[in-house]
Amino acid sequence: MIGIELVKDREKKTPAQEEATKVRAKMLEKGVIIGLGGVTKSTMRMQPCLTITKEQVDKAIDTFEETLRKL
Repeated sequence: MIGIELVKDREKKTPAQEEATKVRAKMLEKGVIIGLGGVTKSTMRMQPCLTITKEQVDKAIDTFEETLRKL
């Protein structure tokens, strides 16, 4: 599992709950399932299966990057 926490401010580290929820929804629309966790639900959880292919990893990473850029 990989956890990526979104924050609104890098110095104050204010959790970005709303943005994390939006990223999760957009990724689901594009066929990539991620979870949200942490106390503030601003940490995106990526849990790929052990048999994931390179193409599937590339799709997940590309989708995540594209989604963050549009946020």
